[in-house]
Amino acid sequence: MSDLSWENFKSSDVFLIKSPQTIFVWIGRAANVEERRHATIISQDMKDQYKIPNIVFVDDGYEKSIDKETQKQFSKYLPLEKRVVLPYVSEESNGGNSHIKTHLRLYRCSENNGKYRVAEVKNGPLSWSDLSSDDVFIIDQEIHGIWVWVGKRVNEKERSEALRNARGFVKKKKYPNNTKVTRIVETLETTEFKVLFKQWKTEHKTKVPSPKILTITKFDPITMEERPTLAAETQLIDDGSGGMTLWRIKNTKIVEIPKDRHGYFFTGDCYIALYSYQTARDEKHLLYCWIGSNASQDEINITTTKLTEIDEELGQLGFQARVIQGRETAHFLQLFKGKLMIFKGRGIDFDDTGKNLKSPNQYLLKIHGSTTYSAKAEQVDFSASSLDSNSCFVLKRGKKYCVWCGHHSTGDQREMAKGFAGKDFELLLEGKEKDFMTLLGGPKNYFTQLVRDDYDPKPPRLFFCNSNKNHEVQEILFFQQKDLLPENVMLLDTNDALYIWIGKLSAREDQRLSIQTALNYLQNDASNRDMNMTIIHIKQGKEPPTFIGFFPVWDKKLWKVSFD
Repeated sequence: MSDLSWENFKSSDVFLIKSPQTIFVWIGRAANVEERRHATIISQDMKDQYKIPNIVFVDDGYEKSIDKETQKQFSKYLPLEKRVVLPYVSEESNGGNSHIKTHLRLYRCSENNGKYRVAEVKNGPLSWSDLSSDDVFIIDQEIHGIWVWVGKRVNEKERSEALRNARGFVKKKKYPNNTKVTRIVETLETTEFKVLFKQWKTEHKTKVPSPKILTITKFDPITMEERPTLAAETQLIDDGSGGMTLWRIKNTKIVEIPKDRHGYFFTGDCYIALYSYQTARDEKHLLYCWIGSNASQDEINITTTKLTEIDEELGQLGFQARVIQGRETAHFLQLFKGKLMIFKGRGIDFDDTGKNLKSPNQYLLKIHGSTTYSAKAEQVDFSASSLDSNSCFVLKRGKKYCVWCGHHSTGDQREMAKGFAGKDFELLLEGKEKDFMTLLGGPKNYFTQLVRDDYDPKPPRLFFCNSNKNHEVQEILFFQQKDLLPENVMLLDTNDALYIWIGKLSAREDQRLSIQTALNYLQNDASNRDMNMTIIHIKQGKEPPTFIGFFPVWDKKLWKVSFD
């Protein structure tokens, strides 16, 4: 203990200090995620081995935020009045640009009469279809790395020289000598390579039998908690049969919507939903906010504020989801049993009281999805040009309802469409519409090509948030539950939603900046991510099964340790 001095501390390091009653884990603000993780594992082992009651995590710069009694213990070894910590020298201060968005570029490599040529094909975002089995391609990720992809029909000479030519490409571009160059062979692509592409599809030489579809008739909360893998796959927490209170933002206030008007949304409005459901052990609550595509920035800001206020009034529920129109999650749609209707305009335009919202007398709805957890209806222009052969549409004109079904629509889609048309409607098949086009103002050209969605789903990815490095995130490969350190804020990217996991011991500043870190991550993703994807805040110890299911093993007792 005599050698313990602030002079040896650097903000890029992690230190463990063992005392009779407490293990102090001092975490430098620039320490990397592996050091933090390793220190946590060691501190837990030391606690068990030496029977020490407490572990205290001390953040660099926040030493005085711990309680007074703990400060006294800590100051015995490291007097706070003598605190001096050597700063972290970032890449930016050395002239680096590590946080500037990488613009992917794709190059085709070819050899003609002994001359090697590299021609730019396109810049990102990239798709699987941009590659050809007859060629070698270079994916230029700038200083973050160069990938050379070798097609399966490339001749032996080009195949053997692909890596050497890629290194020549690095030199020609004047990238640093230590720029990573990775060779990838077609059909053996790694996950790290595939995530650079907006879409990826795996082709099989032989037909792979379709996996057996597990038929679940009821997604009750007990089943989903017992089978989190199923919850993660479907993104369903339960069957939506719990209780819901729904509010609409009106000016600076929130107005409760009666139950008979649940599911009538408007593009110019914002809504907050409090959902409650019963598990085998207790009642749980979720907070959603839905933001219409035409909502004003003022109302969006008010919605965010009201969401936080409701959460604090209810004792911090541990689950907050921001849902943008068009990116509704499966569970959010399940709350409305596949009957969510989104109309143009604002609800207040139809009723000044804001309590008895009326629907337009005439509209055309495009129906999305084929199940109660994927279906919704969105109002489109009242014109035949809005039709699409892949979908079903519901037309209302006065008391008349028509359900129009495109050539490529499925039976399940048609069944869901009927639910938006009431009891009395006319079912019409594309090409046999009678006077349907006349109701829409006459025939017009519309989209008729079959759309297939057979691209590979992207794997989930876990990131450590480092707000001290300009909202930087660091990926953790082959992640597991132990990578969720209580003093950290983490991002879990499931491709359909982005979870922000808040550790119990994480710094308030990291929590405050978490949404900006998430948006920064999406903006800088090379595959050109949708900035409107759903972002869900969850707190340590209150993880829903839709989150837990992405981890290979989940131990509910892992964090049952005193951090006092």
